[in-house]
Amino acid sequence: MIFRECAEVARPPIKIQIYSTDIDEDAIAVSRGGIFPANIAIDVSQERLRRFFIKEETGYRIKKEIREMVVFAVQDVIKDPPFTRLDLLSCRNLMIYFEPELQNHLIPIFHYALNPDGILFLSPSESIGRFTNLFTPIDRKWKFFSTRQSLSLPQTAGTLGLPLTATLTGHGTTEPAIKPPETNFVELTRGILLQSYAPPSVITNEEGNTLYVHGDTGNYLRPAPGQVSLNIVDMAREGLQLELRKAIHNAVQQKTHKSIRGVPVKTNGGMHLVDVTVRPIADPRTAKDLLIVLFSIIRDITRRKQTEEVINRLSDERKTLIDNVPAMIWYKDTRNNIIRVNPAGAHTIGLPVEAIEGKSASDLFPDDADNYYQDDLEVIRSGVPKFGIIEQMRTASGRTLWVRTEKIPLTDERGTVTGILVFSVDITDIKLADDELINRSEQIRATNIELTASGQELRKKERELLDALAEKEVLLSEIHHRVKNNLTAFISLLSLDASCEDTEGGRALRKDLQNRARSMALIHETLYRTGKFSNVDMEIYLTTLIGQIASSYEGSTAIRTNVNAQGVVLDLARATTAGLIINELVTNSFTYAFPPGFDCLAARGETCTIRVSFARVDGTYVLTVADNGLGLPAEIDPLATKSLGLKLVNFLASHQLRAEIEVWSEKGTEFIFRLNNINDNK
Repeated sequence: MIFRECAEVARPPIKIQIYSTDIDEDAIAVSRGGIFPANIAIDVSQERLRRFFIKEETGYRIKKEIREMVVFAVQDVIKDPPFTRLDLLSCRNLMIYFEPELQNHLIPIFHYALNPDGILFLSPSESIGRFTNLFTPIDRKWKFFSTRQSLSLPQTAGTLGLPLTATLTGHGTTEPAIKPPETNFVELTRGILLQSYAPPSVITNEEGNTLYVHGDTGNYLRPAPGQVSLNIVDMAREGLQLELRKAIHNAVQQKTHKSIRGVPVKTNGGMHLVDVTVRPIADPRTAKDLLIVLFSIIRDITRRKQTEEVINRLSDERKTLIDNVPAMIWYKDTRNNIIRVNPAGAHTIGLPVEAIEGKSASDLFPDDADNYYQDDLEVIRSGVPKFGIIEQMRTASGRTLWVRTEKIPLTDERGTVTGILVFSVDITDIKLADDELINRSEQIRATNIELTASGQELRKKERELLDALAEKEVLLSEIHHRVKNNLTAFISLLSLDASCEDTEGGRALRKDLQNRARSMALIHETLYRTGKFSNVDMEIYLTTLIGQIASSYEGSTAIRTNVNAQGVVLDLARATTAGLIINELVTNSFTYAFPPGFDCLAARGETCTIRVSFARVDGTYVLTVADNGLGLPAEIDPLATKSLGLKLVNFLASHQLRAEIEVWSEKGTEFIFRLNNINDNK
């Protein structure tokens, strides 16, 4: 039951065959019945009782699915040949009843019966004795052992002391075993050579009953289900029985050897092509006629056979449809061999069907087979179809085709991928037309890109021209307006100048007029120097303006000027107004703030300085003009004075800049103008 549960969850699913033997024929008969007493419910879970047993009046009967897993046979483990190619051999609480000599006889037989890496399971009170060269302990407590490869004499039925004439009687007994001769080095060498190079073979009598087995015959023979039989035909694997029976019959009748070639034989989960030779021989001791049957595997055709089975399951209607489809259809196994091709596929390649089927893709397409097989492997490993593969195919004549290919996995009843179905359509004409269309499209696209770039460049030039015209219009308008205002100012100022004598006051007035005119001229010079006709960079403008004012006063080198208007850009109108205000206040500072005898270091603790700053504070432009000189006389109110210069400052600030004015006269004089509604003209 545990084996069945484990086999069901294994991936891929595995098939389990169990052989159960006993020397007592009555015990075997009871076991075959599969009847258990009711008290097994104490040790067996309710789930397993429901799944694996049928409740009857006297107890429980094992279900068919478990019963069919077990073959029961009468066997004397001492005298009868063992079952071979076993993965697990359980012999518990038997050898404790045998003498050491008999135990030493059984352990090598167990090793012979097991596959490489097979498991031997003994009871806690039993051991492998001195045969540590045959087994490796896995669990010493529970007595699990794994087989080891041995360098001793190869183990065959004869070398293990098994009977050469082992014929079962009705009670499961056999004739006495023939004791093997003493082993010498010649025999040891001969045995090793036979085991290594001689093919698996069986010696039988003329009725086919097995007398001696050499080598591993598991790919060709297996114990027959039901009552144990040593007849080689009964033990022959599926696909081999009929041909072997014929070969034995003909060899006996004609007294000559008979060979059968390429017989498909079903082995453990696979399919192989097998060659068999039956040769008559004579026993020199008894003069009896015997037969030796030799086996050899030609090729593993497991995947091919599975693929053929999938193909054969197709209905006749589907096969007819496939043969008449104009597209190419291939059936391939998992090793890149072509099992079948439809007429359209053969015609496209340019070879007859029989020249293609059975060949590998490497034979037909030596240059491209690896590329084709990469997609095949992806489908085989994943079990998922692959569609829309666009690839090239070369025909037998050397012509290159473009094909669209779909690859679909073929599976057996267990879901194992055994091959693939390849469906290909010749799209050469479509591909060439598509490539031409792509080339034309690329050319059109390149032309469109060039035209688009040219159009963008033209639009850019157009915008630049319009912007330049707009700036010039603004400039011309502003120049016209400012020139008109400046001329009005000059007329008024010159009229005042005409009434002045050539006195100290007159000279001062003329210098004042010159500075004001220079301030307005400097605006236009800054515009042309920066190349910006609408906006004035105040840092450049004020630095130049203050420098020109300072150069017009003697002794100005002793007075330090500091200008900071970085990042401030004003439109032409407000820049001109601000320049006139700054010109007026800086001129006053040079003229009145630092009279002879005033010591800035003594009075202010620093060099005489005139500072002009223009900055943006909390969204408002703030203009500051300050000096650390003597300061305004106490009797002068700068916001209400009758002085022409300060009147001009107040008028320009209030009416043109719409600025709020603050005046401080503590440590010198400081004018602060906060400009309202000034847009950022950067």
